[in-house]
Amino acid sequence: MPTANELYRDALLRHATNLQGYEEALVERVIRIINATERDLVAQLTDRLEALGAGSVTITKFRRQRLEEMLARIRDIRRRAWTEVNQTLRVELTDLAREEAEFVREAFEEAVQIENVALAAPTVAAIRAAAMEAPFRMNSEAARTLAEWMASLREADQRRLEEALRIGYLEGEDVNTLVRRVRGTRANRYRDGLLQITRRQVETVVRTAVSHFANSARDTVWKANADVILGLQWVSTLDGRTTDICRARDGKVAPLGDNEVPPGLPRLDPPNARPPAHANCRSVMVAIVSPEGVVGRRPFVVDTRTGRRREIDFRRMARQQGRPVSEVRREWARQRVGQVPAKMTYEEWLRRQDVEFQNEVLGPTRAKLFREGGLSMDDFVTNSGRRYSLQELRRRDAEAFRKAGVS
Repeated sequence: MPTANELYRDALLRHATNLQGYEEALVERVIRIINATERDLVAQLTDRLEALGAGSVTITKFRRQRLEEMLARIRDIRRRAWTEVNQTLRVELTDLAREEAEFVREAFEEAVQIENVALAAPTVAAIRAAAMEAPFRMNSEAARTLAEWMASLREADQRRLEEALRIGYLEGEDVNTLVRRVRGTRANRYRDGLLQITRRQVETVVRTAVSHFANSARDTVWKANADVILGLQWVSTLDGRTTDICRARDGKVAPLGDNEVPPGLPRLDPPNARPPAHANCRSVMVAIVSPEGVVGRRPFVVDTRTGRRREIDFRRMARQQGRPVSEVRREWARQRVGQVPAKMTYEEWLRRQDVEFQNEVLGPTRAKLFREGGLSMDDFVTNSGRRYSLQELRRRDAEAFRKAGVS
């Protein structure tokens, strides 16, 4: 029968994988908000640039004034979008943090299945504050809070638009050229304009923020329960290429409170490091349940794992075996709660999961290539993390398709 640590680890990793669906939906929602202002923005640009006589190299004081009025109008249009984005993220991510905290507590009880053993619940305010006020890193720049990251994106977005319009207008570019520079071209599905830069940057911040809020909420719960949670193990990664920093941290353990790192497990350095370690980081922390912490010094516990209440009387067991109570209790706890492997990558864990879950995570064809074609998680993505199409995979490794029997 699986130990409590194995059950808890499986529940946490499955949940983290499923969280990617929420992440995709939130990214889509936020991008829709930004895109909703695009039509109004383009209409304003077209009308006002025509009124300004865009295309002329003669710039009068009056035309400069009208240009500034147009830029102020554009600034107002974008400001409304950024306000809605920020409000959406605050609500969504606060709810996410609360739900993640509830999940790790419920999953703990389901894994341990000892009556009256549960994780203490920090207040919602504490969970929210831990996520909102804690900065997270995305690149070589200093770490920032979510509010600071979003403010920097809004300022950069406005600066790009204003600089492009001022320069193009003063250099005598016509209306169509200026609008194309901002919006992009239909032939490229509007992915070659300035607005696409903002969309890409917002997507990166949102994805990284989901990781930050989810991990922060779990961390807040586990820190408040250092009596039953020995430490947290870094698991890299949930999809594709692993960065150097996550590869170096994979499998290492951060002890909680006064606990020591269990024998055989490497220590995380620095011990307070948490995902996200970089932009789009999908690594997670997995809690290690303490056998002794769960059982404590109680003379008996009630095991509900079989679906029936079964009292484990350590004193009676000790008398029957002629051993000290503490020794019997500790042995039972360690067998029941178990240890964690020194290192298990996400790929190794995924290979142990059922076919249905593998199909859900990778898609049926890729999952078959993963199981039977000899392909690894790294084989499915480029060095930059982009997922290869099935056609690209076939060109790269036709032998894998043959071995897996994929036509």
